[in-house]
Formats: sequence, structure tokens, C-alpha cells
Amino acid sequence: MSSSFESHRPVLEYALNKQGRSVLEVGGGNTSTPLIINNSFKSITYENDLEWYNRISNLSCENHEVVYESDLVGKVRELTVGATPYAFSLAFIDSNVWLDRCKIVSMLMGNAEVILLHDSFPEHLHRCIEGNALIPPFVYSLNLYPLVPANPAYPPTLILSDVVDVTKWEIPGLTPG
Repeated sequence: MSSSFESHRPVLEYALNKQGRSVLEVGGGNTSTPLIINNSFKSITYENDLEWYNRISNLSCENHEVVYESDLVGKVRELTVGATPYAFSLAFIDSNVWLDRCKIVSMLMGNAEVILLHDSFPEHLHRCIEGNALIPPFVYSLNLYPLVPANPAYPPTLILSDVVDVTKWEIPGLTPG
């Protein structure tokens, strides 16, 4: 088992293999950003934590931008208002403020074919309800756990889509929950 900071890795690798054309990452990381850059045609990563941005900004190149953005919700709103439907084949959300994650997922509905939301324990998803930023119901939804019974050190990743039947995705070593 990879470290807890990489519990999303099998899901992200699988999703990139299927959906790696145009990828949006909101909240970059040592594992996710290089994976996205190396396994997609085009990507953009937005990071609002200056320390994290400084760690990953050197990965930016012609088809793969890494951008510091203090207002992630505002930036995603800007990207999605009036955008071409499903402009992103994949979006990976792992930013540092949970309520912002909820808002971003909602804004990406209809703008990303598949959305991955890392650290999707039920108690975390409940924060969306408490913060009045409900994640809308998607046609297809699959929450995959790296360990069963659930272990806080190894968070699940929620896969959402209205156009790709992600419920048929089988990723070795992960269990639907």
C-alpha cells in the first residue's frame, strides 16, 4: 500500500488512462501533478497554497501549466461560466479547504466529463451539507476506498460523472463504499 498521501494514485492513474485529454487539477501535489503532466495531453493545475505552489511550479511547461491562484472558487467560476460544455475530460479536486471543494465540484458539473474528489469520507462530504454547498447528484457516482474497513490514514476518492459510466470502473485493490 502506498502512503496515505498517495491513496488517490490508483484512481487518478486509471482515470488518466481513460480521460487524459484535457485535465484540470485544483490543489496540486507531489504525486498528482507529475502524474497528470506525464499522462495527459494538456493540463492546468491551480494551487492556492504558496508553499505547495513553490514545490510544484517547476513542473510547468508548454502544455501543462501550474498556476498560483489565491481564489480557487473564483478561478473555477471564471473558467466555467460560458465555457464549452465538458471542456475538461477530467478534473481532480484536492484543494485544502473542504467547503471550496464542494463549490468547485458543483461548478464543474457539465464542464468536466469525470470529476475525482479526493478524501471523500462521508464525514467530509457532510461538510458540504453543513456549509450549504451541496454537491449535486450526478448520474454516475463511485466512492473507492483503498482499505476496508475504512481507515482515516487512507482516504477514499469519489468519482463523479454525468456522461461516463464510472460505476463500471474496476481499479485493482480498491473497494466501492
